[in-house]
Amino acid sequence: EYLERLQLSQHNKHQKKHHQPQPPPPMLGGKSLIGFSCQDIEHELMVVRCFVAERAVTLLPGSYKLWRHHYQFLTTMFQKKKKEEDTQPPSSSSNSSKTIITYRKVTRAFDQCLVRLHKMPRIWLDYISFVEQNSINVTKIRRLYDKALQALPVTQHDKLWDPYLAFVEQGIPSSTTTPPPGESSSSSSSPSRLEIPSETIVRVMRRHVLYDPSARERLATVCVDIQRWGEAALLLLEVLNDTTFISPLGSSRHDLWMKLADVCTLHPQDVSRAGIDFDAIVRAALPKQARQDDTLAFSTFDKLIEHDQDSEKEPLDKQQQPQPPPQQQLQAQLGEMEGTLWTKLADFHIRSGEFELARSIYEEALESVSKVRDFSIIFDAYVKFEEGVIEAMMELQGDDDDEEEDNNEQGDTTMSQDVDKEDWDILLGGASQEEGFGDSHTTADIELAMARAEHLASRRPVLLNRVLLRQNPHNVGEWIKRCELYLERKSPEMAAASLEESLQKLFARKAVNGAPSEIVLKLAKVYENDLHSVDKATDLYHRICEQQVYPFRDVDDLSQCYAAWVELKLKQEAWDDALSTARRAVATPEPGSNKISRALPKSLRLWDLLLDLEESLGTVQTTKDAYNRALELRVATPMHVVNFASFLTDHKYFEESFTAYER
Repeated sequence: EYLERLQLSQHNKHQKKHHQPQPPPPMLGGKSLIGFSCQDIEHELMVVRCFVAERAVTLLPGSYKLWRHHYQFLTTMFQKKKKEEDTQPPSSSSNSSKTIITYRKVTRAFDQCLVRLHKMPRIWLDYISFVEQNSINVTKIRRLYDKALQALPVTQHDKLWDPYLAFVEQGIPSSTTTPPPGESSSSSSSPSRLEIPSETIVRVMRRHVLYDPSARERLATVCVDIQRWGEAALLLLEVLNDTTFISPLGSSRHDLWMKLADVCTLHPQDVSRAGIDFDAIVRAALPKQARQDDTLAFSTFDKLIEHDQDSEKEPLDKQQQPQPPPQQQLQAQLGEMEGTLWTKLADFHIRSGEFELARSIYEEALESVSKVRDFSIIFDAYVKFEEGVIEAMMELQGDDDDEEEDNNEQGDTTMSQDVDKEDWDILLGGASQEEGFGDSHTTADIELAMARAEHLASRRPVLLNRVLLRQNPHNVGEWIKRCELYLERKSPEMAAASLEESLQKLFARKAVNGAPSEIVLKLAKVYENDLHSVDKATDLYHRICEQQVYPFRDVDDLSQCYAAWVELKLKQEAWDDALSTARRAVATPEPGSNKISRALPKSLRLWDLLLDLEESLGTVQTTKDAYNRALELRVATPMHVVNFASFLTDHKYFEESFTAYER
């Protein structure tokens, strides 16, 4: 029984084990999933997921999380289908239509989301990024950005402008154009650059300038890249007029000036059509240029002047440092670019075809700069311009010669037919003479251009000396060097004129590199030896010594002039005039005379000269009087006393000679 019961229990267990109830098959949407593939099951799950999400956002249309999850899921589905389409052969069109349907479903979901959540910048950015990656319709993308800017408040526009600008800048032809550092670009993953019209680029960036005025420099750079030179120059000029402008690109005012100068120089016609007077702008920026009228060219200084006027109206109890004038402020901002601006201005006229005006600009620049660096820049550009003119003329003459040779070869073949015509040309002075005149005119132009270039090269030392004198007009050595340069060029009149000019500009108290009397002596030698005019030299000494038109600082300078005047008289053998001049030099000055005149009677140089002249030209009594007066004024040296005693001894005045020693 035990064994039967054990076998029966094991049999029951075996039956229970093999006869358990099977679970029901999986169901989805009332359908059994048995027999479906994994892809079909995944598709059905996505359909159910979309259905649930659509019901959720319909019941809660203001839920940001539900909408975000929904369009992110749709975007993922679209990317997956697009990837599957890329892997299949292009002949299949079913997948392509499905991709288009999915794309429209995603955009419809974004549009429905933005009905309630149009104040969410993240949704706008996701929408625009999705369209940029999957569409080439520039107008649609631009309108999406415009709608986003209209829907969002101004405080959130900065989140849209960076990708918007990065999008429109794809149409800029320049390969060097890159967004500023730290700027995000939603179109960086775009497979290819979009062809955006230049007008669209400019208009979008103009709107951005209204939002952010600091972007004017960036707009100017874009205008240069798309070859809108006039608008670029206007924008750069507007930036330079704004004294509070700080470049987001790190450009200094020197860089902005150079950009403006380059644009105006390389494209003068476009800039002139835009209404910009580059000549007046440069002249207003250069030093020592007076403001003549209120025009666009001088608006650069308007803000500076208004700032100075406002600062003067502030209360006086505030301790403020005195502000420099506007011109000095502008020069401090520009730095050392005077020579560069002059060359840019001349190049502007050269590219406009105004060669003579360009030469006058170069000459004016050489006459106005006060730094050797600026002079070198201008002079090198001037020489290069003249060499270019000569080279162009020679090339033109060579082309004309080639044409004449061709014409002569053709003329030889038809000479027999033109005998009568040549006879009439000889009689009437016709074509042959006109051709000869043209050749001689071209040759004369070349010779004139070469002579002009040689003359410019020979003038370089004089022009450089003039620059050094503008730096320091009180440099005596440079004035004398200027005179010697003119003498080397065989221009004594110019040498004398330069020294006369030096006497008007040089101050004795500021004189360096020599004494002012050296200029007077040099000028007198020029009058005497080079111009052969003793009267002019005498008149010069008369003006310097007696009229004292030039105020010396040191008595020795005036005494040297008197001594040179006396020597000039002696050379002319005017003994009496020389002696009288020496006596007047040490005479007692009139009351109220200046310091130099009062100290002149004690000049040892003049007393040495007078005593020598008295011993040789004067009488015994005048010589004794001169020595006695020197002893009274206490300017006599031991040598004078010995000479006086010897003179008295020679003339048998022994007692007076002892008196001289005693005194």
